[in-house]
Amino acid sequence: MSSRDAPATPASWSTSPTHQFIQEVVEPQRENFNTYSEVLTTRGILLTDAKKRRKVAATKLSPPDAVPSYRLTHAGHLIGGIDGKYTTAVSQQARLATLDRGTLREYLAASHLPVRAAQTFLDSRREEGRRFALSAPNAVSLRPVSRRARPPFPVEIHDVNANFSSAWESIVAACNTLRTVERQIAIEHVLPGVSLRFFVVGERAIAAVARVPFYVVGDGISSTRELVDAEMTRRGRCAYLKKRSRRPVGSPSTPGDIGDDAVPPKKELVVLAPETQPGTFISVDVRDIVDDSLVQLALDAMWAFPGLTATAVDISSPSIHGREGATVTDVNPGSDISEFLYPAYGAPRKVGLAVLDHMIAAAGR
Repeated sequence: MSSRDAPATPASWSTSPTHQFIQEVVEPQRENFNTYSEVLTTRGILLTDAKKRRKVAATKLSPPDAVPSYRLTHAGHLIGGIDGKYTTAVSQQARLATLDRGTLREYLAASHLPVRAAQTFLDSRREEGRRFALSAPNAVSLRPVSRRARPPFPVEIHDVNANFSSAWESIVAACNTLRTVERQIAIEHVLPGVSLRFFVVGERAIAAVARVPFYVVGDGISSTRELVDAEMTRRGRCAYLKKRSRRPVGSPSTPGDIGDDAVPPKKELVVLAPETQPGTFISVDVRDIVDDSLVQLALDAMWAFPGLTATAVDISSPSIHGREGATVTDVNPGSDISEFLYPAYGAPRKVGLAVLDHMIAAAGR
């Protein structure tokens, strides 16, 4: 970030759903920031829960240089397995359908679920993409259609005229390793909302977190750089965030972006990166306070995919207290489950145990 010509926080930010969520839910528990001395990956969580908590035996099947896969048995009977980042609670149809955002949206639309306005463009159709982006009433998100792109993360921009070209080129670069026909870019209209991620298993939502963008609170003395340094130090005390946290990379397209040398007024809350920027957001447990209508929306999203019985579901909602205006933004059965076990605030949720219990029950054990 540069202090030169840095824009002030837009007035609309102070009334945005994310700002209100931070003020009402996150800041009151600021002193209850969770730290963890040891953390596990998704596979580690599942295998540890299997061995120590459910007496499930895991037999490794893949060769040493391949993506690890395991056969799971309980009391000598096969209950399923783990294939890379997926479990057998994910059907092959659901696995393939959720790898492609176009197909994913078709499944959701067929179940009459709310999704963002979006179009897909080949990487050679930049000007067509720009025209669609300019029709958005607020921000837009650009991302590879295929989850096989590297990195697969979206780029969110608020000033299409100023930032579209650089965002487009970054997504094109992410698609370079794909076949020509797969080099497609999804552009979605983004409306203000709290970014929620649920993990649903069978007929229950086991966990729900809000993904909170990187923000600082002014003290009237410290510069933005100093406030960011203090926040990074705080995150560094947590083993989970220490491995994953990155400094925010701000730009004039980011709401609330200000310069490194600016001194935010006392108690002013300033966001420095969207929650879509990898490594900058924190997760806040909201399972006990999120409205049941949003829980049902997450379940409906899972049920839109035949044979899918355990998955993460992303929802953007103007409020955690109701689903009016909410949209389903992603369904990802191969997502990382560690953020549910290691939230920055709130209770840890044992998603791995729920998945194993579902597999045991489905196998009739």
